[in-house]
Amino acid sequence: MPLGILSLASCLREKGFNSEIYKPVFKLFNKVDFLNAANHILAKNPRFIGFSTWCNTFAASVLLAEQLKSHHPEVVIIFGGPQASIIPSEILKEFSFIDFVLCGEADQSLPELLLELDKEDKNLSCIPGLFFRNAKNDITGNQNSGFIPDLEVLPIPAYDMIPDTEVIKLDVGRGCPYQCTFCTTNSFFSKKYRTKSAKKIINEMEFVYGQTKITSFSFAHDMFTLNKKFILEFCTKLIEVSKAKKIHFRWTCSARIDSVSEELLTKMKTAGCHSIFFGIESGSNKIQENIKKRLKIDKVIQVADICRELNINMYASFIIGFPEETKGDIEKTLELILKLACRGSLIQISNLSVLPGTSLFSNFQKQLKFDGSFSNFSHSVVGRFELELIRKYPSFFSSFYYLPVKSMSRDSIVMLCWFINTMREFRNTLFLLEDEIKNDIENYYLLDIFLQIKTEIKRFLSANNPPVSLFKNLFTKYLKYKFNDNVPLQIKNVFLWEATQNLLKNNYTCWQIIKPDFKNSKPPFHPQKITNGNFTVSPVWQILHSTSDLSQLIPEKNNWKIKFDNISFGNHYYLIVARSDKFCNLYSIDSDEYELLNVLQKDLKENFLKQANNIYDAPKLNKWLFHLIEIGVLFNNTK
Repeated sequence: MPLGILSLASCLREKGFNSEIYKPVFKLFNKVDFLNAANHILAKNPRFIGFSTWCNTFAASVLLAEQLKSHHPEVVIIFGGPQASIIPSEILKEFSFIDFVLCGEADQSLPELLLELDKEDKNLSCIPGLFFRNAKNDITGNQNSGFIPDLEVLPIPAYDMIPDTEVIKLDVGRGCPYQCTFCTTNSFFSKKYRTKSAKKIINEMEFVYGQTKITSFSFAHDMFTLNKKFILEFCTKLIEVSKAKKIHFRWTCSARIDSVSEELLTKMKTAGCHSIFFGIESGSNKIQENIKKRLKIDKVIQVADICRELNINMYASFIIGFPEETKGDIEKTLELILKLACRGSLIQISNLSVLPGTSLFSNFQKQLKFDGSFSNFSHSVVGRFELELIRKYPSFFSSFYYLPVKSMSRDSIVMLCWFINTMREFRNTLFLLEDEIKNDIENYYLLDIFLQIKTEIKRFLSANNPPVSLFKNLFTKYLKYKFNDNVPLQIKNVFLWEATQNLLKNNYTCWQIIKPDFKNSKPPFHPQKITNGNFTVSPVWQILHSTSDLSQLIPEKNNWKIKFDNISFGNHYYLIVARSDKFCNLYSIDSDEYELLNVLQKDLKENFLKQANNIYDAPKLNKWLFHLIEIGVLFNNTK
């Protein structure tokens, strides 16, 4: 849920307005979906309906707004957010059912607009950043778009309106002083960098904890660490509060590589920071200069090493497909990606998305092409009606288009991004293979290797196989090549663990779509139900036999410090269960449980029960079966 909406809701409360946040439960694909969503919203009898627009949701917002207006012409439709702020006049010109566009930060301007609309003698020219149709139906816009110079004046966002969650996104500041050619953040926040005070941020954390007992936060600010003095002050105060009140706060943030140091990162770690997102974009110094990012590649590696030593998760983001990018530039990016991956960094990469309002858009708008394969920056599956809008208004929806480049074909770029994004699921294995991969970087041209396996990737994807399954197959071949069928058991065990859990996470996503409405049974669970069809075995678990203790082997569970000399070998059995599309639980089980689950996995339910009765007495079997239901291995069909 966009954090800006929560801030708007809180500001509206202060002015006496009641507001609700609507988020569709399902993706809106067809006219019935949009009609149902409109009916749900209109059932609340709203006077004003506002949309927070982003590049990937803009088309759906337009279609839903049209439905709302057609069924309730008197309702006032207001568009805001990053996408609408870039093209306000164009939106009002093309979509008559949208009444207003409110540009920039609307925390104060939205309540002002609603209060003004309640007056008989309205003066819309006094609302900063407002675009509207005047009495002559001409489109006009006010200058000085909504901007909050002092974030201290804002009330605490309406965190109570967030559905149940384990992590709260916290508004800690806004704006970015840099001018990267591909980014719109600078424009939306009026080129002004600000943070809330350390005291206010900590007060909000304590407030959320008091209301929800949540201690994990994601700090929303593109450039949180820009001011070293401020960060040191914040961390010192947070450490003091945590000790005094015995609350262990954990948090993540975003930063630039050149705005952190070992001293700063060490202090942040002590204060509870466990993950940092860094936009790297390219491993080429030439591209760094062209896109005005201007990071030093050596500094990237240095920060990665510090993060690993401190056990801070480093998320490193890249972009491929810049117009000036040569194969040599891409090769340097691949080299940097592998060097970071072998240091435990979490890599993500997107093919370039050209956004309205950026200098890239101004220079290359006319060269954009559409093929229906969207950048993972837009990460959107769209319905037919959204697609019609996207194709009709390419300048509005440029993030769904691509910029052809001379260095690589379109399908090569798409598949390379897919391959790298899948690779991050094997971060522990890559870490253990650092020496082998370092040798490959020095002796082989990485882009050539990728292009050699491109045909296999393309064939595999066309058969709709899970991406992680292909990566497992390719990685297995790589291990065989590197170790001549003598893969070290430590690496083999970790690789099997990562491959298994990632296949299960893929299964989890599919299972959520097709599984019936099961309810967990209440004790006592009767074992005889296992034979009469009253339960289902889920596909989101797997058993694993390891020749050593995984808790000692997995780098991320051991602060990225592994000493294989101290690891003993023997038989260890595990049950891995996907609990979401991002997380798996690992359970240690005994040999009897391993054998029984092996039978159950082969769908031999009657054999399973017979063997279970030979091993356990009824109370113990009853307890174990209920445990399997609790952790998601079994689902009871009883309604």
